[in-house]
Amino acid sequence: MSERRGFTLIEVVLSLAILAMVVAVVFSVLRLAHRAERKGTERSEISQRIVVIADRLTWLLAGAYPYMEHDKEAEKDRVVFSGDAESLGFVTTSVDKYSPDTADLPGLKYVRLWLGPEGLRADERLFYMKDEDLDEYVIEPNAVRLEMEYMEQDPETGQTEWVGAWDPEDREYIPRAVSVRLVLDLDGREVMVPRIIVKLPAGGSKGTAVPPPRLPGL
Repeated sequence: MSERRGFTLIEVVLSLAILAMVVAVVFSVLRLAHRAERKGTERSEISQRIVVIADRLTWLLAGAYPYMEHDKEAEKDRVVFSGDAESLGFVTTSVDKYSPDTADLPGLKYVRLWLGPEGLRADERLFYMKDEDLDEYVIEPNAVRLEMEYMEQDPETGQTEWVGAWDPEDREYIPRAVSVRLVLDLDGREVMVPRIIVKLPAGGSKGTAVPPPRLPGL
């Protein structure tokens, strides 16, 4: 009589149940690993995006220059630095020396930062030209909220405070620093960019008017 026998139904059922449990555990581990990798990639992309924004804004603002323009109607000189929570216009020495753009050639250019339907924008032009000659580009298309503040310093006490607007009619100098708060909309999820504070080396000082340079073709 042969000693060989097959598996019983109970053994087969138990084996299938154990196999199903092992497969479920393996798929759960793989799903968690994929989710962790995806979140890590998203965090890395967000961090890189924030670094690019911060670098660009810091570079432009750190070169803010207290350029004075003459207002013929008011017969007075006025510093070109005007801003509120969602818009800021100023003259900066932060130019691309290798750029073919006319706005970069003199070493000074006018920049306007503002929040529009396309996101955080920057408009640039020659510092002595009119607004219709602006060159426009988008710094961050996913920006949905922008809040800027300006550091005022009391010349007598040295105490500082943040103000929500900077009016050149009231001040003949530029602020000590500029604070930028930005919120991005990334696939329906709002991401708050860490507060960017840029110290202005020329802050608190009154500048002088710079004569328009002689540029080829102008």
